[in-house]
Amino acid sequence: MMRLAGLIPPICTPLAHDGSIDVPSLRSLIEFQLEAGATGIFVLGSSGEAIYLDDAERRQVAEAAAGVVGGRVPLLIGALAPTTRRVIQQMGMLADVGADAFVVTAPFYAQPSPQEVAAHFRKSAAASPLPVLIYDIPGNVGYKIAPEIAAAVLRDGTIAGLKDSSGSLEDFARVAVDIGTDRVAALLSGADTTALRALEAGADGLIPGLANVRPDLFVDLLTAHAAGDRGRAGVIQDAIVTLNGIFRIGQEHGLGRHASEIGALKNVLVDRGVIRAPLSPEPLEPYPPAAREALLDLMAEVERQLRTDLAAVEGAHS
Repeated sequence: MMRLAGLIPPICTPLAHDGSIDVPSLRSLIEFQLEAGATGIFVLGSSGEAIYLDDAERRQVAEAAAGVVGGRVPLLIGALAPTTRRVIQQMGMLADVGADAFVVTAPFYAQPSPQEVAAHFRKSAAASPLPVLIYDIPGNVGYKIAPEIAAAVLRDGTIAGLKDSSGSLEDFARVAVDIGTDRVAALLSGADTTALRALEAGADGLIPGLANVRPDLFVDLLTAHAAGDRGRAGVIQDAIVTLNGIFRIGQEHGLGRHASEIGALKNVLVDRGVIRAPLSPEPLEPYPPAAREALLDLMAEVERQLRTDLAAVEGAHS
Protein backbone atom coordinates (compact mmCIF):
# COMPACT_ATOMS: atom_id res chain seq x y z
CA MET A 1 0.00 0.00 0.00
CA MET A 2 1.19 3.54 -0.81
CA ARG A 3 2.80 5.43 2.09
CA LEU A 4 2.62 9.21 1.90
CA ALA A 5 4.94 11.63 3.70
CA GLY A 6 6.38 15.13 3.56
CA LEU A 7 4.46 18.14 2.25
CA ILE A 8 1.30 17.57 0.21
CA PRO A 9 -0.28 21.00 -0.41
CA PRO A 10 -4.10 21.04 -0.72
CA ILE A 11 -4.15 23.54 -3.55
CA CYS A 12 -6.92 25.96 -4.40
CA THR A 13 -8.63 26.05 -7.80
CA PRO A 14 -7.90 29.20 -9.83
CA LEU A 15 -10.83 30.63 -11.74
CA ALA A 16 -11.02 32.81 -14.84
CA HIS A 17 -13.15 35.97 -14.97
CA ASP A 18 -15.99 34.08 -16.66
CA GLY A 19 -16.10 31.60 -13.76
CA SER A 20 -14.45 28.75 -15.67
CA ILE A 21 -11.40 26.83 -14.45
CA ASP A 22 -8.19 28.77 -15.17
CA VAL A 23 -6.12 25.79 -16.28
CA PRO A 24 -2.88 27.72 -17.00
CA SER A 25 -2.99 29.20 -13.48
CA LEU A 26 -3.69 25.78 -12.00
CA ARG A 27 -0.64 24.40 -13.77
CA SER A 28 1.44 27.35 -12.57
CA LEU A 29 0.30 26.81 -8.98
CA ILE A 30 1.22 23.13 -9.07
CA GLU A 31 4.67 23.90 -10.49
CA PHE A 32 5.12 26.53 -7.76
CA GLN A 33 4.48 23.83 -5.15
CA LEU A 34 6.76 21.27 -6.75
CA GLU A 35 9.60 23.75 -7.12
CA ALA A 36 9.29 24.52 -3.41
CA GLY A 37 9.78 20.86 -2.54
CA ALA A 38 6.26 19.44 -2.27
CA THR A 39 6.26 15.64 -2.16
CA GLY A 40 2.64 15.32 -3.29
CA ILE A 41 -0.28 17.37 -4.60
CA PHE A 42 -3.88 17.31 -3.36
CA VAL A 43 -6.62 18.80 -5.55
CA LEU A 44 -10.38 19.06 -5.07
CA GLY A 45 -10.31 19.26 -1.32
CA SER A 46 -11.74 22.01 0.90
CA SER A 47 -9.08 24.53 -0.09
CA GLY A 48 -9.59 23.22 -3.63
CA GLU A 49 -13.22 24.42 -3.58
CA ALA A 50 -14.48 21.03 -4.79
CA ILE A 51 -17.88 21.46 -3.20
CA TYR A 52 -18.57 24.46 -5.47
CA LEU A 53 -17.63 22.66 -8.71
CA ASP A 54 -19.84 20.50 -10.90
CA ASP A 55 -18.72 17.08 -12.12
CA ALA A 56 -17.33 18.36 -15.43
CA GLU A 57 -15.28 21.02 -13.62
CA ARG A 58 -13.98 18.50 -11.11
CA ARG A 59 -12.83 16.25 -13.91
CA GLN A 60 -11.19 19.19 -15.68
CA VAL A 61 -9.22 20.06 -12.55
CA ALA A 62 -8.21 16.44 -11.99
CA GLU A 63 -7.07 15.94 -15.58
CA ALA A 64 -5.10 19.18 -15.61
CA ALA A 65 -3.42 18.32 -12.31
CA ALA A 66 -2.50 14.83 -13.48
CA GLY A 67 -1.06 16.27 -16.66
CA VAL A 68 1.28 18.69 -14.92
CA VAL A 69 2.26 16.36 -12.06
CA GLY A 70 3.10 13.69 -14.59
CA GLY A 71 3.92 11.06 -11.99
CA ARG A 72 6.66 13.14 -10.35
CA VAL A 73 4.89 12.93 -6.99
CA PRO A 74 1.70 11.25 -5.75
CA LEU A 75 -1.50 13.01 -6.80
CA LEU A 76 -4.42 12.93 -4.36
CA ILE A 77 -7.92 13.82 -5.54
CA GLY A 78 -10.86 14.66 -3.31
CA ALA A 79 -14.02 12.64 -3.84
CA LEU A 80 -16.12 14.93 -1.68
CA ALA A 81 -19.82 14.10 -1.50
CA PRO A 82 -22.40 13.76 1.29
CA THR A 83 -23.20 10.06 0.89
CA THR A 84 -21.44 6.78 0.16
CA ARG A 85 -23.22 6.36 -3.16
CA ARG A 86 -22.19 9.80 -4.38
CA VAL A 87 -18.58 9.27 -3.24
CA ILE A 88 -18.44 6.04 -5.25
CA GLN A 89 -19.85 7.88 -8.27
CA GLN A 90 -17.19 10.59 -7.91
CA MET A 91 -14.41 8.01 -7.74
CA GLY A 92 -15.77 6.23 -10.80
CA MET A 93 -15.86 9.50 -12.73
CA LEU A 94 -12.24 10.33 -11.84
CA ALA A 95 -10.71 6.85 -11.79
CA ASP A 96 -8.92 7.13 -15.11
CA VAL A 97 -7.30 10.57 -14.86
CA GLY A 98 -4.00 9.30 -13.46
CA ALA A 99 -4.33 9.95 -9.73
CA ASP A 100 -2.71 7.89 -6.99
CA ALA A 101 -5.38 8.07 -4.26
CA PHE A 102 -8.77 9.48 -3.37
CA VAL A 103 -9.52 11.52 -0.26
CA VAL A 104 -12.97 11.02 1.26
CA THR A 105 -14.75 12.85 4.08
CA ALA A 106 -17.27 11.35 6.45
CA PRO A 107 -20.88 11.71 5.26
CA PHE A 108 -22.32 15.19 5.73
CA TYR A 109 -25.69 16.90 5.94
CA ALA A 110 -26.97 13.70 7.56
CA GLN A 111 -25.91 12.77 11.10
CA PRO A 112 -24.62 9.18 10.90
CA SER A 113 -23.61 7.01 13.83
CA PRO A 114 -19.93 6.09 14.32
CA GLN A 115 -20.70 2.61 12.95
CA GLU A 116 -22.26 4.15 9.85
CA VAL A 117 -19.20 6.37 9.37
CA ALA A 118 -16.95 3.28 9.49
CA ALA A 119 -19.20 1.49 7.00
CA HIS A 120 -19.07 4.53 4.71
CA PHE A 121 -15.28 4.42 4.57
CA ARG A 122 -15.10 0.65 4.16
CA LYS A 123 -17.68 0.59 1.36
CA SER A 124 -16.04 3.55 -0.38
CA ALA A 125 -12.63 1.88 -0.21
CA ALA A 126 -14.00 -1.45 -1.42
CA ALA A 127 -15.51 0.24 -4.48
CA SER A 128 -12.47 2.39 -5.23
CA PRO A 129 -9.92 1.50 -7.92
CA LEU A 130 -7.33 3.51 -5.95
CA PRO A 131 -6.24 3.72 -2.31
CA VAL A 132 -8.52 5.86 -0.13
CA LEU A 133 -7.56 8.31 2.62
CA ILE A 134 -10.10 9.48 5.16
CA TYR A 135 -10.47 13.21 5.67
CA ASP A 136 -11.38 14.41 9.15
CA ILE A 137 -12.57 18.01 8.84
CA PRO A 138 -15.30 18.71 11.41
CA GLY A 139 -15.40 22.43 10.58
CA ASN A 140 -16.92 21.56 7.19
CA VAL A 141 -18.60 18.20 7.79
CA GLY A 142 -20.19 19.19 11.11
CA TYR A 143 -18.71 16.53 13.40
CA LYS A 144 -15.42 14.84 14.19
CA ILE A 145 -14.61 11.28 13.24
CA ALA A 146 -14.24 9.33 16.48
CA PRO A 147 -10.57 8.38 16.95
CA GLU A 148 -11.47 4.74 17.59
CA ILE A 149 -13.29 4.62 14.23
CA ALA A 150 -10.34 6.21 12.41
CA ALA A 151 -7.91 3.80 14.09
CA ALA A 152 -10.08 0.77 13.26
CA VAL A 153 -10.27 1.44 9.52
CA LEU A 154 -6.58 2.36 9.38
CA ARG A 155 -5.48 -0.66 11.36
CA ASP A 156 -7.33 -3.26 9.30
CA GLY A 157 -5.75 -2.16 6.01
CA THR A 158 -8.96 -0.82 4.51
CA ILE A 159 -7.73 2.77 4.35
CA ALA A 160 -4.38 4.09 3.11
CA GLY A 161 -4.17 7.08 5.41
CA LEU A 162 -5.74 9.86 7.44
CA LYS A 163 -5.79 13.58 6.69
CA ASP A 164 -6.66 15.13 10.04
CA SER A 165 -7.72 18.78 9.84
CA SER A 166 -9.58 18.72 13.14
CA GLY A 167 -6.79 20.36 15.14
CA SER A 168 -7.29 17.85 17.98
CA LEU A 169 -3.76 16.77 18.81
CA GLU A 170 -5.01 14.52 21.59
CA ASP A 171 -7.13 12.48 19.18
CA PHE A 172 -4.41 12.51 16.51
CA ALA A 173 -1.86 11.16 18.98
CA ARG A 174 -4.34 8.54 20.17
CA VAL A 175 -4.80 7.27 16.61
CA ALA A 176 -1.01 7.18 16.13
CA VAL A 177 -0.60 5.08 19.26
CA ASP A 178 -3.52 2.80 18.41
CA ILE A 179 -2.24 1.88 14.94
CA GLY A 180 1.39 1.58 16.04
CA THR A 181 4.75 2.55 14.64
CA ASP A 182 4.81 -0.42 12.25
CA ARG A 183 1.71 0.89 10.47
CA VAL A 184 1.34 0.96 6.72
CA ALA A 185 -1.25 3.74 6.65
CA ALA A 186 -0.04 7.35 6.51
CA LEU A 187 -0.91 9.90 9.19
CA LEU A 188 -1.10 13.41 7.75
CA SER A 189 -1.97 16.64 9.56
CA GLY A 190 -3.91 19.41 7.86
CA ALA A 191 -3.84 21.81 10.83
CA ASP A 192 -1.40 24.66 10.08
CA THR A 193 -1.06 26.04 13.61
CA THR A 194 -0.18 22.69 15.22
CA ALA A 195 1.95 21.24 12.42
CA LEU A 196 5.09 20.83 14.52
CA ARG A 197 3.24 19.24 17.42
CA ALA A 198 1.56 16.84 14.98
CA LEU A 199 4.98 15.82 13.65
CA GLU A 200 6.15 15.25 17.20
CA ALA A 201 3.04 13.14 17.81
CA GLY A 202 3.89 10.88 14.89
CA ALA A 203 2.61 12.53 11.71
CA ASP A 204 4.24 11.30 8.52
CA GLY A 205 3.55 14.54 6.71
CA LEU A 206 1.53 17.70 6.36
CA ILE A 207 -1.40 18.81 4.16
CA PRO A 208 -1.76 22.45 5.32
CA GLY A 209 -3.84 25.09 3.54
CA LEU A 210 -1.22 27.78 4.09
CA ALA A 211 1.17 25.78 1.92
CA ASN A 212 -0.67 27.30 -1.03
CA VAL A 213 1.17 30.57 -0.40
CA ARG A 214 4.25 29.53 1.63
CA PRO A 215 5.15 25.92 0.82
CA ASP A 216 8.76 26.76 1.65
CA LEU A 217 7.88 27.30 5.32
CA PHE A 218 6.47 23.81 5.66
CA VAL A 219 9.35 22.22 3.76
CA ASP A 220 11.74 24.02 6.13
CA LEU A 221 9.66 22.90 9.13
CA LEU A 222 9.78 19.27 8.02
CA THR A 223 13.54 19.51 7.43
CA ALA A 224 14.24 21.12 10.80
CA HIS A 225 12.07 18.58 12.61
CA ALA A 226 13.77 15.66 10.86
CA ALA A 227 17.17 17.10 11.82
CA GLY A 228 16.14 17.49 15.45
CA ASP A 229 16.62 21.26 15.26
CA ARG A 230 13.86 22.22 17.71
CA GLY A 231 14.91 25.87 17.86
CA ARG A 232 14.61 26.45 14.13
CA ALA A 233 11.46 24.35 13.89
CA GLY A 234 9.87 26.36 16.71
CA VAL A 235 10.64 29.68 15.00
CA ILE A 236 9.13 28.45 11.74
CA GLN A 237 6.05 27.14 13.52
CA ASP A 238 5.60 30.49 15.27
CA ALA A 239 5.72 32.20 11.87
CA ILE A 240 3.08 29.80 10.55
CA VAL A 241 0.83 30.56 13.52
CA THR A 242 1.11 34.29 12.80
CA LEU A 243 0.61 33.70 9.07
CA ASN A 244 -2.59 31.81 9.85
CA GLY A 245 -4.07 35.22 10.65
CA ILE A 246 -4.51 35.83 6.92
CA PHE A 247 -7.48 33.49 6.97
CA ARG A 248 -9.42 35.80 9.34
CA ILE A 249 -8.78 39.16 7.67
CA GLY A 250 -11.64 38.83 5.22
CA GLN A 251 -14.03 37.99 8.06
CA GLU A 252 -13.00 41.22 9.76
CA HIS A 253 -14.24 42.96 6.59
CA GLY A 254 -17.61 41.20 6.47
CA LEU A 255 -16.86 38.00 4.54
CA GLY A 256 -17.92 34.51 5.52
CA ARG A 257 -15.26 32.07 6.69
CA HIS A 258 -14.68 30.23 3.43
CA ALA A 259 -14.70 33.40 1.31
CA SER A 260 -12.17 34.87 3.74
CA GLU A 261 -9.88 31.83 3.54
CA ILE A 262 -10.05 31.20 -0.20
CA GLY A 263 -9.86 34.92 -0.98
CA ALA A 264 -6.75 35.32 1.15
CA LEU A 265 -4.91 32.48 -0.57
CA LYS A 266 -5.79 33.63 -4.06
CA ASN A 267 -4.95 37.28 -3.45
CA VAL A 268 -1.49 36.36 -2.18
CA LEU A 269 -0.95 34.04 -5.14
CA VAL A 270 -1.94 36.82 -7.55
CA ASP A 271 0.41 39.24 -5.78
CA ARG A 272 3.24 36.72 -6.23
CA GLY A 273 2.46 36.17 -9.89
CA VAL A 274 1.52 32.50 -9.45
CA ILE A 275 -2.10 32.75 -10.62
CA ARG A 276 -3.89 35.39 -12.69
CA ALA A 277 -7.06 36.26 -10.76
CA PRO A 278 -8.20 36.10 -7.10
CA LEU A 279 -11.73 34.97 -7.92
CA SER A 280 -13.82 32.79 -5.61
CA PRO A 281 -16.69 30.52 -6.72
CA GLU A 282 -20.32 31.51 -6.25
CA PRO A 283 -21.86 32.28 -3.86
CA LEU A 284 -18.67 33.46 -2.10
CA GLU A 285 -18.28 37.22 -2.07
CA PRO A 286 -15.29 39.03 -3.61
CA TYR A 287 -12.35 39.89 -1.38
CA PRO A 288 -12.51 43.61 -0.38
CA PRO A 289 -9.61 45.89 -1.36
CA ALA A 290 -9.11 46.99 2.25
CA ALA A 291 -8.77 43.36 3.32
CA ARG A 292 -6.25 42.75 0.53
CA GLU A 293 -4.08 45.61 1.79
CA ALA A 294 -4.12 44.25 5.33
CA LEU A 295 -3.42 40.77 3.99
CA LEU A 296 -0.30 41.79 2.12
CA ASP A 297 0.90 43.83 5.10
CA LEU A 298 0.65 40.75 7.32
CA MET A 299 2.51 38.61 4.77
CA ALA A 300 5.35 41.15 4.71
CA GLU A 301 5.45 41.41 8.51
CA VAL A 302 5.67 37.63 8.89
CA GLU A 303 8.61 37.56 6.48
CA ARG A 304 10.45 40.35 8.35
CA GLN A 305 9.92 38.73 11.73
CA LEU A 306 10.91 35.31 10.45
CA ARG A 307 14.23 36.60 9.12
CA THR A 308 14.96 38.26 12.46
CA ASP A 309 14.04 35.20 14.54
CA LEU A 310 15.93 32.75 12.34
CA ALA A 311 19.03 34.95 12.49
CA ALA A 312 18.78 34.92 16.29
CA VAL A 313 18.53 31.11 16.37
CA GLU A 314 21.45 30.73 14.00
CA GLY A 315 23.47 33.20 16.07
CA ALA A 316 22.78 31.17 19.20
CA HIS A 317 24.07 28.03 17.46
CA SER A 318 27.32 29.67 16.29
